[in-house]
Amino acid sequence: MFQGIGFVNRWSVALVLLMLTAGMLSGALMALGGAVEPITQVAWWPLRQGMPHARLAVAGLLGVLALFAFYAAAFLYLLIASTQSAFHRTLNRVVGVVAGLTLGFLLAYAPGREQVVLFAPNILWFGVLCGWAFGDAVRAQQGSS
Repeated sequence: MFQGIGFVNRWSVALVLLMLTAGMLSGALMALGGAVEPITQVAWWPLRQGMPHARLAVAGLLGVLALFAFYAAAFLYLLIASTQSAFHRTLNRVVGVVAGLTLGFLLAYAPGREQVVLFAPNILWFGVLCGWAFGDAVRAQQGSS
């Protein structure tokens, strides 16, 4: 248990490991299955969308923000994408997978449901990104063989 950390004091080490594993497996499977574009292409998404003067890569910025505040990053993505009519299929899928995994852990872990709904997406997002990068590396390795 993480008793010294108030906002996740009802979590177990097993829960955190399961969330990371579920996120990494999901990210890797999406990448290996071709359901998502390579993470390096998505990180610089605004530059590919015909906005050459964009100073910040929105997807990359939101990806970093989501590590700490997933809901704020998801809201900003929805706001930016809807105002510019620039929703990204891959980002939609990745955010949807994190939301689905969060729902699954919310239903499965009774001791700290409110903590899971608030903070699990941050861990799941990290896991999905790691798995996605791993899956891309494996796919690139298979393609070069």
